[in-house]
Amino acid sequence: ADEIIYIMHCDSRVRYSVSKKRAVEKLTYAPSHCSMCKFLNFKVSPSGKYLTTRVDCEYDLMLANIQNLQDNKRYNLQSYSGQYSISDVPVSDVGTGIVTGTASGFYVYDFNTSSSLWYYNKELYGGTGLAVSSNGKYIFLEDDVFRLVKFENSSFTSVWDNAYYDMPKYY
Repeated sequence: ADEIIYIMHCDSRVRYSVSKKRAVEKLTYAPSHCSMCKFLNFKVSPSGKYLTTRVDCEYDLMLANIQNLQDNKRYNLQSYSGQYSISDVPVSDVGTGIVTGTASGFYVYDFNTSSSLWYYNKELYGGTGLAVSSNGKYIFLEDDVFRLVKFENSSFTSVWDNAYYDMPKYY
């Protein structure tokens, strides 16, 4: 509740405790054969359980437990997102995430089973997954409009939508 995570240089994530007034953990990623410095951005699950970030050179995705950044696993998602994708991957607190596809659309990916649960792609408009709820059942996305959908039983049900030209600044 009183901790923040920030990027130090371009190779480390630091978990800082405001009440303790000090860094309490540091995760450094140093690739053995290159230094492209692409450990740049990250996404945190809604309740702060997981962090996802792309890692240098291989463009793999790292999923880390925020309470123990050393508890992490790398995933090769190139078959879903393309060979050199550095797209962010929003993640839920139950270990599902949104992986942007190579052309249009996105995959709902289960990090627990290392498999895709479903693919979303609206004809003519594609689809971009923007955020996922804590329980992984609701997804904000953008296709012909900005919308909230429920993902259940391998299908998407529209819950709410808003004209694209009137997209909210925060969600």
